[in-house]
Amino acid sequence: MTRTSLLEDRLRQIATELAGYERELSQLDEELAHAADAADDARLRAAVGETPTQDAVHQEASHLEEALRDGREALCGAINGLERARESLLRRQAGDPS
Repeated sequence: MTRTSLLEDRLRQIATELAGYERELSQLDEELAHAADAADDARLRAAVGETPTQDAVHQEASHLEEALRDGREALCGAINGLERARESLLRRQAGDPS
């Protein structure tokens, strides 16, 4: 296999991975929006109701929202890493060794 075909294969692989990650990010954004709404609602209910049960529901909703945000941050990091790898491969393909 030639160097060019190896680069092209890796670029195709990265494009496939990026597409999958972008679909996953879209789904995660939807989940995060719902979780944020639920956490806000639970926070208000806990503030008004001031019961241990409502406080527990609020904490659980807040933890879920935080976990989804952490997952989103990790996914964005993976996407950024693939985009940097793609740019590097494109530069190499164009003959720029940097």
